[in-house]
Amino acid sequence: TFETKVLDFDTSEGSSAPPKDMHWCGEDSVVLHWKNLGVLMVGPYGDWLRFPYDGEENLHIIPEIDCCRVVTNNRMEMIQRVPPA
Repeated sequence: TFETKVLDFDTSEGSSAPPKDMHWCGEDSVVLHWKNLGVLMVGPYGDWLRFPYDGEENLHIIPEIDCCRVVTNNRMEMIQRVPPA
């Protein structure tokens, strides 16, 4: 059963709507997508990075084993958490 809470991450400041898409990115980070906010990557300790995709009509997140691909009409990018040294 899922009884242990690992992390609470409040997204209500940026948007009151739920994310349009959410995927694991590697072993311990999550990638979320909101239409008007772009893509947010949240790490295991609550650290986060925002990747704006302003003006992109179609955005799809494709999870891979160690990263996520972000595909739009104009580009394809890979988002990956930098592993510890």
